[in-house]
Amino acid sequence: MQPGRGGYVTNWGGNQSWRPSAFVRPSSEDDVAAQITKAAAGGGTVRAIGSAHSFTATAVTNGVQIELSNLDEVYEVDTTTKRVT
Repeated sequence: MQPGRGGYVTNWGGNQSWRPSAFVRPSSEDDVAAQITKAAAGGGTVRAIGSAHSFTATAVTNGVQIELSNLDEVYEVDTTTKRVT
C-alpha cells in the first residue's frame, strides 16, 4: 500500500479515496511512538492502514496514515492478557 498520484490513497474496491497529511512506514516501535507524539503535538490524528481491502471508510483520514508492514516480527505472545508484541 502506498499513495498514488497526488498523494491520494484508494482502497482496492475504488469506492474510498482520501489524501492523508502524511503517509509513514515506521520500522520500529519507537518510530510508531514518535509519529503518534508528533501528530498529537500538532493537534493531528494517526490512523493505521492494512491492505486497504475494506469497502468502508475505516482507514480514511486527513491526518497521518501509518502503514505497519515493516513491523512484521512477533517478539512475545502473552496468552494471559492476549497481547502480542
